[in-house]
Amino acid sequence: MATKHTKFSLGMRNILDDKTKEILDKVEIVENLSRKKFLWQFILGLIEVRKVQFSEVATSLNNAVKPSSNERRIQSFFEKVELNYEGLSVLLCLFLPKGKVTLSMDRTDWKFGNFDINILVVVARCGNLGIPIYFEMPDNKRGNSSTEDRKNIIEKSIKLLSFRGIELVVMDREFIGHLWLKYLKDNKINFCVRVPKSHYITLKNECIYTIEELLSTQNERFYHDVRVDGVWVNLYIKKLSNGDFLYLIGTLPAKRLGDLYRKRWCIETFFQSLKGRGFDLESSHLRDIDKFKKLFSLVCVAFTICLTIGRVYVSKVQKVKINKDGYPLKSVFRKGLDWMREYIRGKYQSIFGDLIHKFTRWVNMQLAYNQKLIKIIG
Repeated sequence: MATKHTKFSLGMRNILDDKTKEILDKVEIVENLSRKKFLWQFILGLIEVRKVQFSEVATSLNNAVKPSSNERRIQSFFEKVELNYEGLSVLLCLFLPKGKVTLSMDRTDWKFGNFDINILVVVARCGNLGIPIYFEMPDNKRGNSSTEDRKNIIEKSIKLLSFRGIELVVMDREFIGHLWLKYLKDNKINFCVRVPKSHYITLKNECIYTIEELLSTQNERFYHDVRVDGVWVNLYIKKLSNGDFLYLIGTLPAKRLGDLYRKRWCIETFFQSLKGRGFDLESSHLRDIDKFKKLFSLVCVAFTICLTIGRVYVSKVQKVKINKDGYPLKSVFRKGLDWMREYIRGKYQSIFGDLIHKFTRWVNMQLAYNQKLIKIIG
């Protein structure tokens, strides 16, 4: 016989399940109802076990059957089911705040045996964290991304964000080169990018300098309208305490570039959250690129749900506690991850009830705001 607590727990679970079904009906990632249900079960499994190995997720997937049966079902899904990746990007964009967004582009890679993982990602900044909106897995082993790779991913992002607009694209030292920077300027996309110190700087008077020469008598300098990699940009350079240099170029005022570059950190925390601090993505033993792409996609959805729950919790229920050094004890993502795990396990339902209702109201507002976006794949 079900207890009062069990009934309450199931009621809250049904509310979240129903809201998820509403979203998946509007933004189609897989085709039929049974696959939509499986998709949601798998994402909840990822959150509960904080692991990506199929054998681990299988222990949380469906308690009514043996884990071995769950694992076979997972394997079948990853072998046979095609994901609508454009729809998945639309789904992730639903969780963005209103208005123009700042994007951060970066690449991560690692090696498992003879299998190389190489992922190029665009993340939209959301507070101090970032929500992934699009990614590609270039087939160039562990090498840098090409100009065509970057153009493809930024053009997809522009389409996704067409009714919001892009305020800025922030990038690290890999993302340089004449063709790429010229493409951004020609398309009027504001950018801020860190440049390796080996790149020469041409001033308005056509004199050419290294960064060491320009900082020989000063620790910090600002320039407007200089040429780097054959493109006219603004420049901010600074000596760092470790002996390195901060060498930034961009299209916005030079004195703003240092603060703008700090916004890139959101993609670093995103990668950390997918790896050791979150879902241990690097422990995956998948050696098939298509299967790994599906897995990465679903981990991105799990991350985004936890981040959003964390944001709702911090804004509506309780602020994140700060330690004596002034840093938060837990990130907003980790707060959301921990609370989602407790929710899945049926704990603290009386507290979670109000939080889930707040979350579903927030989702309703997002769905209303993003009707133009949803029509992109309508």
